[in-house]
Amino acid sequence: MEKSKIWHDPQEVPAIQYVDIYLLNEHNDISRVNYDEISAPWSSIDKYCPYGEFVAWAYAADIVNL
Repeated sequence: MEKSKIWHDPQEVPAIQYVDIYLLNEHNDISRVNYDEISAPWSSIDKYCPYGEFVAWAYAADIVNL
């Protein structure tokens, strides 16, 4: 299976701070959040996926531009 060009590894931290991202959990539920390293460090980003394990993320702009 070819790796997606949009979805990123959960261990990969967004290069841009203060950006909207989508989080994908193991149940294929998608949540949109504003990533801010100061108020919500990447190490705690899984709190935004309360109903399943966080598996990937994407920049909102990349999804909108499909």
